[in-house]
Amino acid sequence: MPKIEYSCKRKKDFVTFIAIAMFVAICLFEIYLIVLLRIQLAQENAMAHEVQKQEMLIKTARLQSNIRLAKPKNQLQECEVMLVQNCLDNITRFIRRNEKFMTDAQIAAADETLFQLLANTKQWTKQRFLFRQENFDIHPILDRVETKLDRASAKQR
Repeated sequence: MPKIEYSCKRKKDFVTFIAIAMFVAICLFEIYLIVLLRIQLAQENAMAHEVQKQEMLIKTARLQSNIRLAKPKNQLQECEVMLVQNCLDNITRFIRRNEKFMTDAQIAAADETLFQLLANTKQWTKQRFLFRQENFDIHPILDRVETKLDRASAKQR
C-alpha cells in the first residue's frame, strides 16, 4: 500500500494547538446548549410555577384581610361575606392539599377565581355588596284590592 502524501505538511505548533482547542470548545459549547440549557429552562419553569403558587397564596391573604375589614349592615350582606369566606376556605384547603401536584391550568383557574373574589371584596369598603335587598311596597296594591273589593261588595248589596 502506497503511503499517502498530503499537499500541506503541518507541524505541531502553537497555532495548531489553538485551532484544535477552539474546535473542542465549540463542540462542548454546542453540547451545553443542547443538553444543559434544556435542564436549566426546566428549572426556570419550575421556579415560575412556584412564583404562581406564591402569588396565589398572597391573594388568599389579601382576601382574608378584606373579609376581616368588611362591615355588613344587614343579614343579606353578612351572608355574602360568609359565602366568600367559605369559598376562600375551600380554595385554600384545596391549594394546601394539592399544592405539589397542581398543574398550570389548575393554578390559573384558582388564580382567576381568587382574582374575581378579590375584585368583589374590594367593593365592600365602599359598601357596595353584590347582594342587595329589594324592598317591595305592597301598600298601594293592597289599597287597590281593598277598593275593588269594596266596590264589588257595594254592587252586590
